[in-house]
Amino acid sequence: MLHQATSSAKGYVFLGRHTSLERATAVRQGYVKSASVAKETTHGSSGPTVRPGATRSASPATHGIVLAAGLLLGAASLQADDLADAHAAFDAGRFLEAAELSASVGSADGLVLAAGALRVHGSYLAPAEEQQGYFQQAMEHAQAAIELAPDDPWTHVESSSAIGRYAQTIGIGEALTGGYGGKMRDALHKALELDPDNAIAQLALGSWHANVVDRTGALVGRMTFGATRKKAMEHLERALALAPNDKAVLLETGTALLVLDADKHRVRALELLEAAVAVPPGNAFETLLHGQALERLEAVKTER
Repeated sequence: MLHQATSSAKGYVFLGRHTSLERATAVRQGYVKSASVAKETTHGSSGPTVRPGATRSASPATHGIVLAAGLLLGAASLQADDLADAHAAFDAGRFLEAAELSASVGSADGLVLAAGALRVHGSYLAPAEEQQGYFQQAMEHAQAAIELAPDDPWTHVESSSAIGRYAQTIGIGEALTGGYGGKMRDALHKALELDPDNAIAQLALGSWHANVVDRTGALVGRMTFGATRKKAMEHLERALALAPNDKAVLLETGTALLVLDADKHRVRALELLEAAVAVPPGNAFETLLHGQALERLEAVKTER
């Protein structure tokens, strides 16, 4: 049935495909700037006057600054290279390799990427009996990323996504009694507190409201979790406004609308799913999303 097809989504699709590498590059550039500043401090015009041809010896402290800057630059370069390799592996569909490479970096960006790669592999490629292990590991990476960068909204978004996928493997009853629904919500609230214009956090929170209402009913969902159809629509519409051409946003918004009310939102959901299919896949992960969008679109079209 349509409802069964649409409520069995693979989980939130955020990975942060470009964010991690861009931040790593920025860090690397920052260290380059630090080295440049150290060099200017040593040889700039503000230092003692030296006659032409004379040799000025740098102090031990200055040598220490330059050496430290060089070491930091080297470490940043290695991190950026490793993250670039991890992104390349992810784009090619080698998700476990991407997870291993990015986790080895040890940065928050690397751990977010590792968590996302494990979550995608577990959702789409792993045998059912192995999924929970991948999601458990994804949760651990995401939590470690939060500890390193608690003010980074993406760490909280990925934490919520990993928790959601893990919760699906333990059953709705245990997930609710274990507080996983609340943990997902709280992580997304934190992400939006840090960045209200984070389209993926808006999307994920809208999907969270829709699925909680669907699973528990409107009354229990509102009284126990604060989940409502109205809030679901508000967050989903905001996500679309922020990222109207994003394949994941289009796919997941269409799916969430069907979960909320398949009859009422059928036409709009069809439009969104068709728009998602029209966006060309950019990498292996988006190719998986493309297949999912095609399947969901066909299910909606054939359901009467």
